[in-house]
Amino acid sequence: AAVVEVAGEVDIHRLLADLQARCEDELARYKRPVNWKVVDRLPRNAGGKIQKAGLSELFFEALGTMPIPFPRGV
Repeated sequence: AAVVEVAGEVDIHRLLADLQARCEDELARYKRPVNWKVVDRLPRNAGGKIQKAGLSELFFEALGTMPIPFPRGV
Protein backbone atom coordinates (compact mmCIF):
# COMPACT_ATOMS: atom_id res chain seq x y z
CA ALA A 1 0.00 0.00 0.00
CA ALA A 2 1.20 3.51 -0.69
CA VAL A 3 0.95 6.14 2.00
CA VAL A 4 1.33 9.81 1.08
CA GLU A 5 3.32 11.73 3.66
CA VAL A 6 1.86 15.17 4.38
CA ALA A 7 3.68 18.16 5.78
CA GLY A 8 3.73 18.37 9.54
CA GLU A 9 5.00 16.45 12.47
CA VAL A 10 3.68 12.94 12.02
CA ASP A 11 5.39 9.89 13.45
CA ILE A 12 5.41 7.82 10.27
CA HIS A 13 6.31 4.61 12.11
CA ARG A 14 3.30 4.99 14.40
CA LEU A 15 1.06 5.86 11.46
CA LEU A 16 2.14 2.73 9.58
CA ALA A 17 1.63 0.60 12.69
CA ASP A 18 -1.87 2.05 13.14
CA LEU A 19 -2.71 1.41 9.48
CA GLN A 20 -1.43 -2.15 9.71
CA ALA A 21 -3.50 -2.77 12.86
CA ARG A 22 -6.62 -1.39 11.21
CA CYS A 23 -6.08 -3.59 8.16
CA GLU A 24 -5.68 -6.62 10.42
CA ASP A 25 -8.97 -5.74 12.15
CA GLU A 26 -11.02 -5.02 9.05
CA LEU A 27 -9.56 -6.95 6.10
CA ALA A 28 -9.32 -10.62 5.29
CA ARG A 29 -5.74 -11.90 5.49
CA TYR A 30 -5.35 -12.22 1.72
CA LYS A 31 -6.42 -8.56 1.24
CA ARG A 32 -3.96 -7.06 3.73
CA PRO A 33 -1.02 -5.10 2.34
CA VAL A 34 2.32 -6.82 2.77
CA ASN A 35 4.50 -3.95 1.58
CA TRP A 36 4.06 -0.33 2.61
CA LYS A 37 5.74 2.58 0.85
CA VAL A 38 5.73 6.21 1.97
CA VAL A 39 5.69 8.57 -1.00
CA ASP A 40 5.61 12.34 -1.53
CA ARG A 41 2.76 12.10 -4.01
CA LEU A 42 0.85 9.53 -6.03
CA PRO A 43 1.40 9.37 -9.80
CA ARG A 44 -1.55 11.01 -11.54
CA ASN A 45 -2.60 11.59 -15.13
CA ALA A 46 -3.65 14.95 -16.61
CA GLY A 47 -7.20 14.38 -15.36
CA GLY A 48 -6.03 13.91 -11.78
CA LYS A 49 -6.71 10.17 -11.62
CA ILE A 50 -4.18 7.89 -9.97
CA GLN A 51 -2.11 5.96 -12.53
CA LYS A 52 -2.12 2.29 -11.58
CA ALA A 53 0.91 1.50 -13.73
CA GLY A 54 2.91 4.35 -12.21
CA LEU A 55 1.92 3.27 -8.72
CA SER A 56 3.02 -0.31 -9.32
CA GLU A 57 6.35 0.93 -10.68
CA LEU A 58 7.03 2.64 -7.33
CA PHE A 59 6.79 -0.71 -5.58
CA PHE A 60 8.74 -2.66 -8.15
CA GLU A 61 11.57 -0.13 -8.00
CA ALA A 62 11.73 -0.59 -4.23
CA LEU A 63 11.63 -4.40 -4.53
CA GLY A 64 14.13 -4.50 -7.38
CA THR A 65 11.92 -6.46 -9.79
CA MET A 66 10.29 -5.70 -13.11
CA PRO A 67 6.64 -4.65 -13.18
CA ILE A 68 3.96 -6.64 -14.94
CA PRO A 69 2.12 -4.25 -17.27
CA PHE A 70 -1.50 -3.51 -16.44
CA PRO A 71 -3.99 -4.32 -19.20
CA ARG A 72 -5.46 -1.26 -20.84
CA GLY A 73 -8.89 -0.17 -19.67
CA VAL A 74 -8.54 -1.51 -16.14
